[in-house]
Amino acid sequence: MIYLSFISVDTIAPDDYLKIRNKNLREQAVSANNIAVRRERTASRILLEDILNRFYLKLDCDYPVRITEKGKPYIVGENVPYFSFTNKNGKIFIAVSDDSIGIDYEEKQISLEKAISISNRFFSERECHEIKDIDSFYRCWTLKEAYAKAVNSTLPEELDKYLLENTNNFKFFETDNSTLTIYKKDIVNDEILWVSECPFS
Repeated sequence: MIYLSFISVDTIAPDDYLKIRNKNLREQAVSANNIAVRRERTASRILLEDILNRFYLKLDCDYPVRITEKGKPYIVGENVPYFSFTNKNGKIFIAVSDDSIGIDYEEKQISLEKAISISNRFFSERECHEIKDIDSFYRCWTLKEAYAKAVNSTLPEELDKYLLENTNNFKFFETDNSTLTIYKKDIVNDEILWVSECPFS
């Protein structure tokens, strides 16, 4: 099972971090000096805590949450869920699963000419041949980002990998203006539950 949720940072008040019960998550939210970043962290931690409280009741309220050297947050312990965040322009998404997972969201803001230029610079030759329009570029880019998060890597380390052939490991949600990609091994076997309203309906 994969749980997805979405929130807009505009709905977060400056003192909403007080709603976060887990002290580790609350400390992460308030540790940012920048108010905008603090609101983003508060929003993402509220999403995470909501899913964990609803679907992972066995977790203690103060489960430790740490961040890897590469910036991926994780819950310390055995048999704990995995999660991944993504945010862009005040929109925050989270994916939670029993197995390693990555998520990325992008808004389609560049021209096809720029997308092809980026592809030629960073993508494999095989991928460059598959970039036919702006949608295919964003599918490829968000898949690389989601994959890097799932394997606790960074985008520069994963740019040369060709990921599009194994369609069992990723799922796209799209609108005319945006792409959300989830990477998880054998995702085709998972049920996906939107805990919040799905913005891709």
